[in-house]
Amino acid sequence: MKLSEIILWTNAKASNKDYKDKKINKISIDTRNLEKGDVFFAIKTSNGNGHRYIKEAFEKGAIAVVVSERPKIPSDNLLIKVEDTSTAILLLAKCYKEQFKIPYIAVTGSVGKTTTKELISLILSTKYKVLKNETNYNSIYGLSLTLFNLKKEHEIAVTELGMNHLGEISELSNCLNPTSAVITTIGTSHIGYLKSKKNILKAKLEILDGMDTNSTLFVNGDDEYLETITPTVKTIKCGFTKANDFEGFGAISDLYLSTFNLEYNHEIYEVEVNLPGHLLTNVLLAIRVGLEYGISIEEIIKVLKTYRSPDMRMSIEKLKNKITLIDDCYNASFESIKGILEILAHLDDDKILILGEIKELGKYSKKIHKDLKEYIVNIIKREIILVGKDMRHIKISGASYFDDNMQVIEYLKTKNINEKLILVKGSRGVELDIVCDYLRETY
Repeated sequence: MKLSEIILWTNAKASNKDYKDKKINKISIDTRNLEKGDVFFAIKTSNGNGHRYIKEAFEKGAIAVVVSERPKIPSDNLLIKVEDTSTAILLLAKCYKEQFKIPYIAVTGSVGKTTTKELISLILSTKYKVLKNETNYNSIYGLSLTLFNLKKEHEIAVTELGMNHLGEISELSNCLNPTSAVITTIGTSHIGYLKSKKNILKAKLEILDGMDTNSTLFVNGDDEYLETITPTVKTIKCGFTKANDFEGFGAISDLYLSTFNLEYNHEIYEVEVNLPGHLLTNVLLAIRVGLEYGISIEEIIKVLKTYRSPDMRMSIEKLKNKITLIDDCYNASFESIKGILEILAHLDDDKILILGEIKELGKYSKKIHKDLKEYIVNIIKREIILVGKDMRHIKISGASYFDDNMQVIEYLKTKNINEKLILVKGSRGVELDIVCDYLRETY
């Protein structure tokens, strides 16, 4: 990408018309990882204003900075002025990706977005050179930075789209123009902002806004909200009930492994994957997407056996002293906590449940947290540690309540946790990954 293309595609004005046009190194929104030859976008968010770092960006070697307000410190360096830097970076990403005539697959949903994206990427990588967004790069900035990584060798892109307000997925979809899209489920994540599951459905269906009539939508047909939708694009419903277009059956799951069967081309196949039962519809969705893009069912089944969860997402580790750690603390929703607790209810191990509060539930927080109680008390041979003020809505005799992760660590130092199965699960804002790090370092 060249400087002139950035200026043209973002409808910008350059502070210095005599600049020497050249190819840039990359787009950056964070001076901490900015390199010489980058173009820095001064993004304004609720967490900070990138315009404060313009001087630092140039000192680190940025060849230009994209701004929406006048810098307080005069500079002879190249400034690229736009109306809004967030809008401009998404527009630039759209223009850049349109140079690559490849399929674009988008994944959204309340639960299992990252898992589904990873599964689809794994399956498609058996035939294609795949670009995927890393970790949770699913916002305007995450999607944009992902698309800037497109190169000539890429044959397909798989991206995760996130949101917490109406209109966000519409923006992302209109940038990406998905060839195929996946909606995993409609849950209670972000219900504090969106007020109802009907609005969450409405927000997820915005993924259709950037799709044309030749596109295909894959949905969880077992979801009570998704099973009744009738979009104008081709829609394939996947699940474990008879009403679906692509059906799995005979599922058997434990903490470490799940198997199920499916019928395809009049033959029965057994699928084996290292995921718990509440994510198996996500696996079905990934399989169906793989078939759509020409991957054989035999190749799909083979590669699924190699799947391992990303860090902090149902990652099961063996520590010293016969301790089993389940690190699932990247994020949490009612549905995802319920899913793992239902599995643990069938295990005879001595357990420690470290559960952090669920964020962004608004006025529904008390009720949703209280609803977790029935799934917690069903588990035998367990100690319960609840973290965060909203977890205090769950009244369980013998449970320990803490305000933050450091209090949990101090408590664990007093306990004999040898030979225990330890689940660590909570919203990202609770930062329970620090508890997992302590356990790894200590044991």
